[in-house]
Amino acid sequence: MTEKTTATPIDMVAVGRVAQRVNLQGITLIALKAERVPPQLVGGVLTPTVGHSHRVVRKEKGKLEVESRFSFQVALESKPVIEAEFKYLLAYRVQGDEPVTNEDAEVFATANGAYHSWPFVRELLFSLTGRMGFPPFLLPVLTFQHLPESAVKHRLRGSDDGKSSPTRRPTRKQRVGDRSRRVK
Repeated sequence: MTEKTTATPIDMVAVGRVAQRVNLQGITLIALKAERVPPQLVGGVLTPTVGHSHRVVRKEKGKLEVESRFSFQVALESKPVIEAEFKYLLAYRVQGDEPVTNEDAEVFATANGAYHSWPFVRELLFSLTGRMGFPPFLLPVLTFQHLPESAVKHRLRGSDDGKSSPTRRPTRKQRVGDRSRRVK
């Protein structure tokens, strides 16, 4: 999998200044657009790409709202087969009378917007890819280290090979094992 994000280091001290004062009150999927092209399924290697960005959309006394935007593309032998864009709104309650600085809020949005929305994104992408007739995609665990520009490849055999179905669920080893996913 290729992850498209900014390579700017995250100031975890600034994140901590905000994180110690907030409680996540809710997370809402506010936009979703997904398309599968072409409609026929053929064998080959699937290459997923996930991009994300996060920003503060509302900051006032006692409240902080963060918008987390995600893009997801899957290419089959270099041709796009799935494209999706979606957004989550994360609502936080801020404790204390001291205002959160704009700088700290933006850094918090980048780190914790990703961190708090990631489990929801993992579930959405797993479900979405399965419903679109591909092996369910398991998004790797979020880390705050800079990830190398490497791809996790999914092996997909067409249903015409008589050995597999394109919607076959991955085995436990495939779900838990290394980052390569192969459908047998």
